Amino acid sequence: MPILLIIDPVEIGMWGYDPYTYSLPALHQFAAGQVTSIIQSGSYPATYALTSFVSTLTGNSLEGTAKYIPFTTGLIPLFLFVACRRQVGTSNALVIAVIAASTRTLLGFETKFVDEILAVTLSFFLFFLLPRCKTKSQRLIALGVLGVVAYAHHATALFLLIGLVCWRIGIPITQYVGDHLFTNHLQVRLEKTQFRPKWNTILILIMFVLTLPLYAGEGFFSLILSSMLESLSGNTSSLTGGGIDTGSSGFFSLLSTSLTASLIALTIYSLWRIINTKNEGWEVGWFVFVGILGVLYASTLVLGRVLPLDPIRLLIFIVPLLGAVAISKLPQDQASRHTIGVILIAVLLIIPNLASIPPNLLITDISHKPPIGEGHYTAQQWSASEWASTYDRRIIRVHEKGLWSATGNTYSVRRDICSNTTFVERDGLSIKDSPLNKIYTTGGVRLNRC
Repeated sequence: MPILLIIDPVEIGMWGYDPYTYSLPALHQFAAGQVTSIIQSGSYPATYALTSFVSTLTGNSLEGTAKYIPFTTGLIPLFLFVACRRQVGTSNALVIAVIAASTRTLLGFETKFVDEILAVTLSFFLFFLLPRCKTKSQRLIALGVLGVVAYAHHATALFLLIGLVCWRIGIPITQYVGDHLFTNHLQVRLEKTQFRPKWNTILILIMFVLTLPLYAGEGFFSLILSSMLESLSGNTSSLTGGGIDTGSSGFFSLLSTSLTASLIALTIYSLWRIINTKNEGWEVGWFVFVGILGVLYASTLVLGRVLPLDPIRLLIFIVPLLGAVAISKLPQDQASRHTIGVILIAVLLIIPNLASIPPNLLITDISHKPPIGEGHYTAQQWSASEWASTYDRRIIRVHEKGLWSATGNTYSVRRDICSNTTFVERDGLSIKDSPLNKIYTTGGVRLNRC
């Protein structure tokens, strides 16, 4: 006989495969004190520590708090605006902030509850803070933020370390090359607040000390090496469109793919202007950093996963920082030409990014039909998953893997196993054709023992 349970469910409201499959389980592990297990599984604890702290402070549930933590990434355009305003002016800095806000990574990935949201947000905060560190308290804040980034996300911490190295050695190398190969052309003008060799060296050493034990313990470098070897051997397929599904529309797909051409054109333009004009220290440092990430991005599109990351993850740094450098290198002598140049750069970067984001059908929690895929799970589905994790510890044969793993259920998508399993029947579609022994039913979700 069917058992009907009426449970007051927690309305999650998050979306995406990663939050339900990886981030929520890691959050519950952190709340249970299993920090070592989190790191061993590839998730660093800083984002989960922030979520737990806010949950305790507000009295809200962990899941309810996690739903809103991604809002912190909305600070990224603000940090970039403040960082660029003094260098390029308020109006140009505002355009750069809009470019950052339109980047497909920010809209399509950083709005999910994933490991890197805190690390990426604080990295852009450091772009603003580091050039302005004059007092001891400011430097202590910078070191504290650096430590949080190191324990928030491995790849972002590595990218930030690369950025610091570019800032430290990229400018002296540029000065040397300019003096010997591009006399009277390639020049870098530095401000005391922008470049202090001793301070930058200390930052790099601290960042290296913080991240190396984590990488060594998790085998992160071996994972990168194996990805590179696989891509070079041709065992991984190449990726197009920056890792974004552009849908069936050929027009929007073409616009999305044009981002690669935009990045190449702006890189060539920025390099030409850097060689032939006097430069600020931040322009050279950011350009070298973007160049390194650009090579990784292009290699991933052509060869496959050179890094164990989707190439879209690199765009969060490449697009806004390259846009900032390109805008700063526009001619300043004619206002009309400068304005046209700013508009052109904005169009080249904003339109392809927005075109890559397909329309989404958002099915709310009051819908009678559960959504499928990277969507928004209903309250009834969430209740079923919670009930199973509490009362039924069998392997669950499922459709939506992320939903069931988020509460700690052991799941499988295999159709050919039956022993000691529970399977999900949904909207008349079942893994098993003749469901028997129904143990749970509510809101269109039915669980059956095999």
